[in-house]
Parts: sequence; C-alpha cells; structure tokens
Amino acid sequence: MTRQCELLHVRAFSYSVLCALSFSLLTNSASGQGVSRSWIGGGATDNWFDSANWSPGAVPDPADFLVISFMDVAGLNTNNVDIANGGRIEVSTASVVTINFLNIGLDGEGTLDMSAGTLTTDTTAIAGDGNSFGTANITGSASLWNITDSTSSDLVVGSVGEGRLNLTNGAVVNVADDGTIGSSASGTGIVDVSGTATSLSFTGSSSNLIVGSSGRGTLNIFNGATVSNVSSTIASISNSLATVTVDSAGTWTNTSSMTVGNLGTGTLAIRGGGVVTSTSIGTIGNSSTGVGRVWVEGTDSLWDLTSTLEVGNFGRGEMEINGGGRVENTNGTIADEVGSIGSVSVRGNGSIWTNSGTLQVGDLGDATLLITDGGTVENTSGDIGDRAGSIGIVNVEGFGSTWTNSSAANIGYSGDGTLNIAGGATVTNTAANLGFASGSSGTVNVSGGGSHWNSTSSVRVGVSGSGTLNISGGATVSSTLVGIGVVGGGDVSIDGAGSRWIATSNGTSTVGEDGNASLQITSGGSFETPGDLIVAKNDASTSNLTVTGNGSRLDLGFVFSLGNVGGTATGSATIGTGAEANIGLVTVIQNTNSSLTIDGGSLTTPSLINNNGGTFTFKSGTVTIDGGAYSPGALTLNGVAGTATLNLQGSGSATIGEPIYIGTTGDAVLNITDGYSLSTGDAVTIGAFGEIKLDGGTLSADDFDNTSGGTFNFTSGTLVATGFVTVSSGLTIPSDGTLTGSPNVNTKVNGLTGSTITATGNMLLGDGASFLGFVHQGTLNVGNRAVNLRSAGFAQLGALTTLSGGSITAANGITLGGGDVLTGDGTLNAKIAAGIGSIIYAPGGDLTLGDPNAFDGFVSAGNMTVDADSIILLDRNQAQLGALTTVIGGGKVVAANGVVLDFASAITGDGEIETPNDPLRPTIINGTVEGTSSNLNIGFNGYVKGVGMLNNVYFTGTHAPGLSPTELSVGNLTYANSATLEIELGGLVAGSGHDQINSDGTVTLNGTLDVSLLNNFMPSIGDTFEIITATIVVDMFSVESLPAIGGLLWNVNYSATNVVLEVLSPFTADFDQDGDVDGHDFLVWQRDPNVGSLTDWQAQYGGALPLTASATSVPEPGTLTSLLWGLLALSSYCSQFTRRRRVHG
Repeated sequence: MTRQCELLHVRAFSYSVLCALSFSLLTNSASGQGVSRSWIGGGATDNWFDSANWSPGAVPDPADFLVISFMDVAGLNTNNVDIANGGRIEVSTASVVTINFLNIGLDGEGTLDMSAGTLTTDTTAIAGDGNSFGTANITGSASLWNITDSTSSDLVVGSVGEGRLNLTNGAVVNVADDGTIGSSASGTGIVDVSGTATSLSFTGSSSNLIVGSSGRGTLNIFNGATVSNVSSTIASISNSLATVTVDSAGTWTNTSSMTVGNLGTGTLAIRGGGVVTSTSIGTIGNSSTGVGRVWVEGTDSLWDLTSTLEVGNFGRGEMEINGGGRVENTNGTIADEVGSIGSVSVRGNGSIWTNSGTLQVGDLGDATLLITDGGTVENTSGDIGDRAGSIGIVNVEGFGSTWTNSSAANIGYSGDGTLNIAGGATVTNTAANLGFASGSSGTVNVSGGGSHWNSTSSVRVGVSGSGTLNISGGATVSSTLVGIGVVGGGDVSIDGAGSRWIATSNGTSTVGEDGNASLQITSGGSFETPGDLIVAKNDASTSNLTVTGNGSRLDLGFVFSLGNVGGTATGSATIGTGAEANIGLVTVIQNTNSSLTIDGGSLTTPSLINNNGGTFTFKSGTVTIDGGAYSPGALTLNGVAGTATLNLQGSGSATIGEPIYIGTTGDAVLNITDGYSLSTGDAVTIGAFGEIKLDGGTLSADDFDNTSGGTFNFTSGTLVATGFVTVSSGLTIPSDGTLTGSPNVNTKVNGLTGSTITATGNMLLGDGASFLGFVHQGTLNVGNRAVNLRSAGFAQLGALTTLSGGSITAANGITLGGGDVLTGDGTLNAKIAAGIGSIIYAPGGDLTLGDPNAFDGFVSAGNMTVDADSIILLDRNQAQLGALTTVIGGGKVVAANGVVLDFASAITGDGEIETPNDPLRPTIINGTVEGTSSNLNIGFNGYVKGVGMLNNVYFTGTHAPGLSPTELSVGNLTYANSATLEIELGGLVAGSGHDQINSDGTVTLNGTLDVSLLNNFMPSIGDTFEIITATIVVDMFSVESLPAIGGLLWNVNYSATNVVLEVLSPFTADFDQDGDVDGHDFLVWQRDPNVGSLTDWQAQYGGALPLTASATSVPEPGTLTSLLWGLLALSSYCSQFTRRRRVHG
C-alpha cells in the first residue's frame, strides 16, 4: 500500500519517547475508494505493514482512512509513508508515531490532520508530484510535529504539485533543517501559521527557508504566530513567484540573511503589528531577474534588521512603509549594483525607516526614495547617486515628512542625484554636497511654504561636479556656510515670496570658488547670512549673482566681494527692479573684470569700494551706503529705465576723484543722510532730472552747480564748498544745516534759524543784486577768515556771529536783529545796524565795527560788552550806542568821532570810553552811565556832553553837562588833572539859566573849571551860581578859567557839599556890594565894623563902577594917583578875601 517518495528521501530521527497519537488517513470523499481502518496493534510487531495491526485486517492503502488511537505505534521509523489518491490520516489522541519519510499527496490528494499527539518524521513532502494535492492541518496546542532530518531539506510544501500546510491554535512544527514552499517550477506551496503560540521553526544551525524556490510559494504568519529560521529566500529561482505575509502580530525571525526576490518575484508583506527580524543582510531584488517587494504597513508593524538592507541589489527592489510601519537596519542601499532598480516609499505619520548607518539611494543603479504624508527616514550619512553611473532620486513631500541625516548628505556623489523637498517636508543633515566628484550631477529642489532643508554645516553646490539648487514657493534652506561652484559648476535659484536660504555662520560663503557659479534670487526670494559673500573668489571663476523682483533680498552681515584683488576672477552682481541688497560692512569690486549693476533695485551697504578698475553701473533703483566708504570709481547717477537713487547714510565717508553728476540725462536722486560724508575735489552738478537731498550728512565739493532745473533739498547736514556755488533759486541753509569751506556763493543765501555758516577759508556769500541777498538767522563762524557778504540792502546776521581775528565785509551794511549775538575779535568792515535786543561781545582781543565813511556807520539799539580789550566803532560822525554798553576789566569802547548814548540807554562796568576831546566830535551822553564802583569806574577821555545820569564816572577829557544850560543829576564823579569841566552861565536859575551838577555822592575835583557865558549874559555884583552840589565835594579845580565880567570879580567858593561861583565888587569898601562906595556902605560898616576897614571906606569913598566902558572918565592926575593906590589895595584885599572863602577837603 505504500511506496517510497520519489521526491524527497530524508532520514528519520531514532524512535524515542512516544506519546498518545491519533493518526488518521482520510480518503478523498470525491473518489470514494478508501477503506476505513483502525489501528489495533494485534500483530506480532508494530510494523505498519502487518495486517494484523489493522481492523479490518489488511495492509492500508494510501487511499484508506486510517485511525490510530490510545496506543503506541512502534516500528514506523524505518518505513516510508505515502498519503495519496485521496488518502487521509487523522490524529486525535495521545499517540506517538515516528515515520521515516512522509509524502502527503502523491498521485492525487493526500491529507494529514493532527489535533493532538506527537509526530516525528524524517523528510516530509506535501504534494510530491505534478498531479498531487497535499494538505497538512496541524492544530491545537497539544500537536507537535518534529521533522528531524538535518542533512537535507526536511520540509517541502508544494514540491511538484500543490501543497498546503496549515498551523493553527498553538500547534508546533519543528524542522531540523531547511524548508521549501513551492519547490519546482510546477510546485505551489502555501503555509499558513496562525494563532498565539503557533510556531513553525527551522532549528538547524544553517537552516534556510525558501518561499518559492522555482515555483509559487506563500507563507502567511497571522494572529501572533511565529516562524523562525536562520536565513530565508522569497522567490529563489528565475520565474518563481512567492509571497510572505506577516500580519496580526505574527512574528518571523531570521537569525541570518533575508532575500526577497532572488531570481524570481518575491513579496514580503508585514501588516497589523507583524514583526520580521533578521540579523544579517536583507536584500530585496537580489539578482538581475529578481523582483522583490516589501510592504510594512500599520502601527507596530516592523522589519528589524541588525545588518544592511539592500533594496535592489542586481534586480528590482521595492519597499513601501506606510500607516505607521517601521523598518530598522544598519546601512541601507537602494539600487546597489549596475542595472538594479530600487524604490522605497515611506508614507504616513509614524511610518519610519531607521538606518543606524549610512543610506545610499542609487549606489550603482537607479533608485527612488519617497517620503510622504508624514513619513520619516533616518540615517547617518546619506548619498543620492553614489557611484558613477548611478541615478538616485529622493522625494520628501508633505507636512511632517522628514529625512534626517545625522551626518553629511551627498546629492550626486559620483553619480546623478536629485532631492525634492515639497509641501512642508523637512530634510536635515550636517554638511551637504551637490555634485561631489568630477562627472557627478546633484540637484536639490525645495518648494512650498513650510518646506525646509536644514544643514547644520556647510552646503556646497558643484564641488567637483555639477550642482543645482532650486528654492521656490516659500521654502527655506538653512546651513552654516555656502559654497556654490567650488571646483565644478553650481547654479542656485531662490524664487518666490518667502523662499529663502539662510547661512547662519559669520564666516565666508562663496558664489564661485574655483568653478563657475550662479545665484539667482527672484520674485521675493532671499539669501541671508551674518557673514561674508564672495562672487568669484579665485582666478578660474566666472560667476554671477542676480537679485531681482519685488521683495527679493540679499542680506549680508559683513563683506560683499566681487572678484579677487589683483586677480582675473570675474564676479558680477545685478540688483534688479524691486530687489534689495543689504550689506553689513562693505561692498567691494575687487578687480577690473568684476562689476556691480544697480538696475531698478536697492543696495544698502556701509561702504562701497571700487578702487581697482572694476565697473559700477547704476541704471536705476537705490543704493544706500550706511556708515562706510563709497568709492565707486566715478559717481554719475542717471536713471535709464527708472529713477536711480543713491542713499549715503551713517557715519561713513566717500571721496570721489572725479566730478559728480546727478540727473543730467535721466532721473536720479542722491540722498546724503545721518552723518555720511561725500566729497569730491571737483564739481557737483545737479542736472535737470536730478535731486540731491542733504539731510544730516556732509557734501563736500569744489564747485556746486544747480542751475539746470534740478532740486537741491537741503534739510540738515553740512555743505562744504571751496569754489563757486550757484543755485538758481538761492541757497537756503536749513535749521540743522551748515555751510562751510571757502565758497563763492553767487546767489541769495538764506540761513534759517539754527543754521550754521563756518568759514574755513575766505568766503563770498550772497547776491549783491537782491535786497535779500544775504539773510541769516543762524550762526556765522568767521574765525580768522575773511567773509564778504553781498546784498543790495543790509546783510542780515543771525543768532550768533563769531570771529577770532577774522573779518566781515558788507558793501551795503550789516544788521543784527533782536536776540542776535556778535562775539569775538576781528573786524566788521560795514555799516552796522544793531537792533533792540542784539548783543555785541568782545571777550578778548579788539573788535572793530562800522564804516568810517558812512553817517550811519555804527548804529545800535542793542547791547554791547567789551572785556579787557577794545571795541572800536567806526562812523563818519558819532557812533550810536545801544540800550546797554558794558565795559569789563578795563575794556575800552573807542570811537574816532565820538559816541551817542541816547535816552533810556546805559553804559555800565569798569573801563573807558575813548573818544576825541573835541567839541566838534563830542560824546553825547543822554542815557545812564553807571560805573561798577567809585574805584571801578567808567572813564571818558573825550569831549562829553549831554543830560544823562552819570555815576562812578572818571573824566580825563572834557565834561560839558547838558546840551544847553542844564541841571544834571549824577552820582560819584571824578575829574582828573587833565579833565575840564565846562560850565555855561546864561541866567541865575540852575538848569534853565546855568549848568548845575547835582550829585548824591562824591564829586572829586581836579583839572580845569572852564566857565563861559551864554547869550550875552552878564552877571551882576552879588550874583551866585551853585554849579556843583554833592554829598561830599573833595578838593578843588587846579585851574579856574572864568570869563571877564566888566570889572567885577569872580569868587569860586568850595564847600564840603557844593561849589558856588560868586560875582563880587572890585572895591573893598563896597560893603553893600552895589558897585560904589557911598554913605550906605558906611551905614553897613557902622552896624558891623567887622565887614571891612573904615580906612578903606575913607580912601575909596566916591568910587563907582562905570556904567559902560565908553562912559568911563579919565581921572585927574591927583585923583588918578589916589585911585591906583586904591585899586592896588582893593586887589590885595580881594585876593585875601577869595582865598579865605575857598573850602579845602
């Protein structure tokens, strides 16, 4: 009834412990040929072929239905058993059977059902020939099947025919060596392992499980079941087709390598928390004809390799990880060898491919890696297009999708590599190289808002090969440094609003090192770094940078360099329409081959240097120099397709060696602001289309020409000129503005309040044809220079004018307004009209003011102070002093033609008013003169008249009180030895008739008293004139010049409080002072004999003053003699009388 299996010959294990085994052979119900037989063990031995052991008694046919129960079966270990032609064996109780060779399904159908017991077989085949259908159903935790041959393939499921092995509900099958599912080309094998504790184990030290050797193989591991082996192959031989599914927490353990699609087409599906492990290399699509596919799907689904994973070794490999599945291995390779094709997709949140080592996408073959919908790939270094001839493509798509390289990433190492990052995905690595080796090509495309390529070290585009980086749609690339075109060629495009590349290091990035490179920033893209950027670093490089489009930006923290110093590198940059370039330190055009073009964009840089023959072209747009040097070579601004705007701002400076032209042929604006200084030793010309705005900066030029219709908008800052300054509408100096240098400003000058004009050389300012030719309300600093102010009317000085030895000349005069200050030492060669509230101050050194040829040479209504030195006033007649003149520390006011101090005006201090002692050039004092003290007084050395109040005044010249007889109120007066006091007598009443000085202080006398008579006035005997009253009168005049009064005598009576002029008779006996000596005089004598001598009365009796000179009679000789003696006596008497009445001290 049995025959030896023609397919497999396996040696059984030695018969050992037998357990209760129920082993039954079920016939094919369709054939109806089998006989039901039971094992009764009635034979002499337990030989399978002893008919006495069966009931009904006969040797079993392969088609029989055999039942063995509650008995031990021995002796089968030397027998081969075939189950064929619909035969069936069923084990349901605790029997133990050992069989040598078991063939289930031979020449038809065969079935093994096992629900309990232990079955030990040697080699076992299920479906051993082409027409067979074999099935083994092993179920229950009490079922144990041991296949023990360790020298050949122990278990074959689907050898030639169709075989099935079903393990369920905790059944255990242990295979000592190898297993094959779908062995030959016609074989189909299906193995289902399902249920917790259900296991299929290949326990040999080198056991290999082949699913689809040459035929079709299927292995399903479900519901917590386990399969284990050393190595495994899915689809081993060409044309084989095999699938392994690990699902529902099933486990497949490989202690060595795994191959999916060796020469055939193999599939591995890990789902539902299934786990596959292997400790050696894993290969998907091993050989050239091999096709391998792996799906890892679902949370907790895992393929765990502790070695390398190859997806496409020589063949085609595919791997998809989705739904939270995971694959873990050491190194990963996609498309390893020439001709291989590999693809991996990692899809969905939680899906992750972890490479603890490197990842190569395209080692020698064609490879694709897709990371999408939140998937993650991790590795150390990553290479896309590793070796020459390889093609690698990595697509990272969608928010949450990440590729993390803990080390460097090479895109096109020696082959062709492409990295696409889109839709909010993120790629991270340390350094990155695009086109690393010669002949390689690397391309990275980063697109979409939220997409981010983050390199924690440098990114080099075109190392020795060709590199391309495109950033678009709001994506971000970040790195420490940038190298584009290191040796090879590099092209970078940053396009679209929000698209940007951030280089975080303050080191140097390059666009073209030894290779050729291009960086294009367009339509709102940006490149930013706190460090430097060089375009064309070394001689071999020809490289360019373009920034264009609204919102496009180039932001550098330090140096922007074009070309190399003294070299042949060609570096060019263009800032196009709507774009901005912001440079932190300096922009340098290094050599003659390099260029910078501003064509509608904006450049902001502290400095711009073009000293080595490079080209700076400013077509239109804006250049802002912020705090540094500006040396473009030449400065000509003319917009070509728009307005060219140059902003020079900050604390920097620029010197242009050629003329500066602004807007001569096209629209142009030059803004000089915030402390920037622009200078040229030549001319600055504003054309018809030009505008210069000077706002806080400094513009220095030889000549300045704005006569063609352009605009000079001077709002603050400094204009320095050394030549002609011509402005058609006049030059207005703003409140915070300064004009300085040595210009000839041949136009109206209007200096607003707060403005400043400072002469560092001689200046000519204003328009002599305009009555407002020079109007200044600010500060004029003359220093030691000469300033000529031109105006058809008075030139108007401002709030402060200072001199330090210099001079101001104005042909038509100078005015000082209220509150205006003129200070210093020097000369104002012009008529001076100083208004109320104006101040003239000479703190040290002489200050000369006025026009000696003008009748209004010096007219002041303001204040004037001189300290220690002199203010010299020039006027054709008297200089008009203002409201207050102060002399300090012995200072002088000198006026060659005298001064006038008007009513309500004053002179104070301690010093001298030096004027001519000439009545034709008098000093007229109608105001107040107040010396500091009696010791620190004000001296007058000229001819002084007027009705003003004098106190603490010292005269060394002439004092002629009043302008006609006046009563003058004074304080302390002192008349020096050289002084003269002129007193006019025209009547007896003080003030209206004669001069009188009334002092409430001390009057100290010396010098000359000069008395004159006014209007033919002739005093009479007895008339008195109190010419001085004082609290104290000290001393007396040294000289008394008294007018003749027709034979009468003058007496000057000095008392302690006054000085009185008295008119006396010439007769000593004229006691009643009526001009004759008569009886009335005797009556006076009688009343008071002390009035005189009676002898004199007797001698002089009858004497009388003649009425007129013509009426004087000639006396007779005797009488004449008596008269002469009388006159001599009278003269002696009068002399004694006068001296007696003087008051001393």
